[in-house]
Amino acid sequence: VRRTLDFAPRTHKPLPFRVGEAVERARALAAHRLERQDVQFEVEDASADEDLVLGDSHEMSQVFLNLFLNSLDAFDDKFRAFDGGERPRLHIEIATSEVDGQSVVRTIVADNGPGASAETLDRIFDPFYSTKGATAKTEKLSSGLGMSISYSIVEQHGGQLRARSEPGVDFVVEIDLPIARQGEEDGA
Repeated sequence: VRRTLDFAPRTHKPLPFRVGEAVERARALAAHRLERQDVQFEVEDASADEDLVLGDSHEMSQVFLNLFLNSLDAFDDKFRAFDGGERPRLHIEIATSEVDGQSVVRTIVADNGPGASAETLDRIFDPFYSTKGATAKTEKLSSGLGMSISYSIVEQHGGQLRARSEPGVDFVVEIDLPIARQGEEDGA
């Protein structure tokens, strides 16, 4: 499956876009569940208007939507009986950074859900691996492809995707996408 995803034809010419726009598109798609589950959704965008990345903004929206939906599913387990205490929270930070001498837009998606075990983190990007479904503690079904596909999309954009977690406290995903160099955004 990974090889198929790597060689799947891409129909769009890479175009410059702001990561914040892809995040907002994904938020709009998940808005109903965010509201229904009373999720505190925060975006801190410290990137500048000229901090553009090159690729397909719709594919990156799919990555963010997958991350948001995973968090929402996890919230169901931790916040099932909301008692007026801690609310489910999704916090997104977008900023520029330097990685190995290259300017990148770093996006951090963090939630305060139940987190993930070290075993889950070791396998999270494997195709067909899921914590949902027949062998999980939940009735929700999953193909186990969401994180694998997200990883492939970020790699195809020349970026990196990493996940970390403290079980019972949080789940954090970092995405680094290279900033388009002068001239790239014009197609030159």
